[in-house]
Amino acid sequence: MTPCNCCNQSFRWVQVLATNLFFSKASCENCGCRHKVYFIDRFLFSLITVVPLVVFSSLIYPFENHSLNILGGLGLFIIGLMGAPFVSRYKYIPGKGEGNAAFHRSDTT
Repeated sequence: MTPCNCCNQSFRWVQVLATNLFFSKASCENCGCRHKVYFIDRFLFSLITVVPLVVFSSLIYPFENHSLNILGGLGLFIIGLMGAPFVSRYKYIPGKGEGNAAFHRSDTT
């Protein structure tokens, strides 16, 4: 899982998933440093989750029954959602009231 750039504490899976789904910024629960997801990782998140759903349920029709195609696409979507936070990386955003990243690192050791 992605660690904080200030204190090296890992973000929670749910926090990373919510950050990717809602295109928001994440704050470390330990030190309060703010991070945002790299653009390429947002793109990968979309590829891992949405593209299999669309391709499987709308384009390739592996089953005769359309309901099975949609269920298969939804299954791939859920599997993609579960694995997507493990490929996300964060970039530190310096801001007011957060102090120096070196201070946060030395504070936790």
